[in-house]
Amino acid sequence: MTRYLLTFLLLLNAVATLAVAQAPKASRTCRILLLGALENSPKSIYLHDGTGTQKVDLPTLNFSNVYNLPPGNLVLKLCQTPPTEEQPVPADAPSATVPEATTDCYLLFASDPKNPQIPLRFQVVDANPAGFRLGEMMWMNLTPYRVGGNLGSRTLNLKPNSQTIISAPADGPGSYPVKIGYDPGNDKKTAMIVSTEWPHNPNGRNIVFVMMLPNSKIPRIKGYSDFREPQ
Repeated sequence: MTRYLLTFLLLLNAVATLAVAQAPKASRTCRILLLGALENSPKSIYLHDGTGTQKVDLPTLNFSNVYNLPPGNLVLKLCQTPPTEEQPVPADAPSATVPEATTDCYLLFASDPKNPQIPLRFQVVDANPAGFRLGEMMWMNLTPYRVGGNLGSRTLNLKPNSQTIISAPADGPGSYPVKIGYDPGNDKKTAMIVSTEWPHNPNGRNIVFVMMLPNSKIPRIKGYSDFREPQ
């Protein structure tokens, strides 16, 4: 009896070890957005992560679909075509680093006309769920002006060329008041950018950019929703 019990326990241990070994690793994801696209900006590009290459879209009006990335420290590089042994990834290809600890991120693309091969540059923005939770807002000020105001029950005070996370501006679904202005400097009065109401979705995250548009001297605000269906 003891021998059969020992055999049974050993078998259970082997099955448990196998289950742990075969358990899938946590997925690593990213979404893509192209800001300030030009007429000749590409609509898609190949993204090389060091081990594989995938074709990704470069949308301008909303975030792309969710793309998976491999684990580890990554150096992402852009390619016009999938690399081969005869034509590897160019050494001067636009690139950006994804640290190992980053499990979710945004790849923000911008036009770079100075690059004759691929007229793009991009950066990685950490979007780990632990630091950027559902219902919250990520604000990125891409202007030389200080921006601030009220977002529902929250206050925004954003330095030039900086970013911050704002807690959920409302307790649940519905609308909340928004009043955002900027400091033009040179002893000029603070000027209003927007005064309105925005809808709040507690099941998604929002990324808001304050940016200068061509032929405009006043900062503009562009917001994008990152809502994902539950897995």
